[in-house]
Amino acid sequence: MTDECTEHERQIEQVKASRGPEWAKIFETLREYRMSNMVCAEDGETGYPLVDLMSDPTPGATIASGEDEMVALADEIADALGIIDPAAALAALVAADEAARAKRS
Repeated sequence: MTDECTEHERQIEQVKASRGPEWAKIFETLREYRMSNMVCAEDGETGYPLVDLMSDPTPGATIASGEDEMVALADEIADALGIIDPAAALAALVAADEAARAKRS
């Protein structure tokens, strides 16, 4: 596992903790979901991982971009259910992104 992946996993855990258990459940459900109408070429299993579908398709890219999209989607679902304040969620997401960029530079 690369340092970049480890750092992104830490960021996802921070986002989950800051959003609360209901939000975390939404995120985890999205993260584990497999598309029932697609087959995964890597393992031949029915159910292509949604996170892979939402990730950068560039060869060698990680699933970090897909997880980031899932954070945004979980925010939208949680907002629709009245679980989180979307402005606060966006501010936390921007702050996490800025912190990650600062560490890389």
